[in-house]
This record gives sequence, structure tokens and C-alpha cells, in this order.
Amino acid sequence: MTAEEFDAIAATLVQSAMEDDQDQIWFHFEGRIPQTTLTCIQGLRQRYTHANPKPKLRVSVEIEKPRREGLQDLVYEADVVFYSRGWAEAEGHPSAMACLESQVKVIADADSTRPEKYDDEYERTLVCTWGDKGAAALRYTCQQGILFGFMHPWSLQQKLAFAIELAGWKVVQVGFAGLGRRMRSTFQNCKG
Repeated sequence: MTAEEFDAIAATLVQSAMEDDQDQIWFHFEGRIPQTTLTCIQGLRQRYTHANPKPKLRVSVEIEKPRREGLQDLVYEADVVFYSRGWAEAEGHPSAMACLESQVKVIADADSTRPEKYDDEYERTLVCTWGDKGAAALRYTCQQGILFGFMHPWSLQQKLAFAIELAGWKVVQVGFAGLGRRMRSTFQNCKG
């Protein structure tokens, strides 16, 4: 399916969901042709997230095939990501949870370069299947500062304290200048 074909179908589905007064509409993608899939997801986000807050748009994506170029880009656009064991092992992860913890760091790094993410609170769920060993899941609410906390081996309490303090400083100023300097002592305290 091309992005144009998808757009036509998606428009019909979203219109139907709006007419039925649905609270959310969910689109699930498999990462078979990552560039086309990315175009489809970004098109959905541009057309329906800002213009029509209801129904709420939710996007999930499967990341399965190892070394398929462009899969990581899909992760940054999804609300829910399903990783396969094969993909995780090819990336060097010894367990499902190791994969998810690593991906939180990768996503946090990417989000830090996308300023539009800082102004929105959003939730992301990551799931990694591990065959006969089951699966692992990780859900987090992303907000200013909390992603930075996930990049460090802090307790959940330390992560939240850091995020709250950072958000507090950010609220009282325009822009990001000087936030690192203000947060230095808190960072040192969290490190122990």
C-alpha cells in the first residue's frame, strides 16, 4: 500500500470514528517498509492530532526484522512499540527488559533533540516478546526531565524528584538557557 492509498483509507476511518463519537482510534503498523510506514504515521499525526483532538489518535508499530533500515525512526513516532526477540538479540540485548531499558535511553536522546516533545506530556509503552521466556513491558509518561532520569540508574523517586524540579525551573523562565547549571546540584545528589 502506498502512502497515498493509506491516506485515503485513514481519512474514511477517522471520519467514521468522529461520526460515531469514539474517544480514540488506533492504527497499527508492521515495520515491513519503514520509509512508507513513517510517511503514513507522520501524515496521520499532522492531519489528525492537532486539527481533531477527538478521537485521540493512537499508533502502534511492530519492530521485528533485524537490521532493517529505518525501523528505529518508527519507534520515535509510536505510542506503543512491540519489539521481537530476534530484533532485540540482533541489537545485542540479552533479555527483553535489557532491550526496553536500552530503548528508553535511545528514545530519550532522540526526544531531547525534538523540542516539540518537551511541551507535551505523552505516554509511551514498549513491549518486547521473548519466546518461551515470556515478554517484558515498560510504560512511562514522558514529561520535561523524566526522560533524562530514565537514562540514569536512579530510583523512581529520584527520577520523579529530578523531573519535578526541572519542570519547576522551566515554568519560571523562557527557553532552556541555564537549566543545566541550575540542575547540577540536583543531578549530583541523585547520583549519590
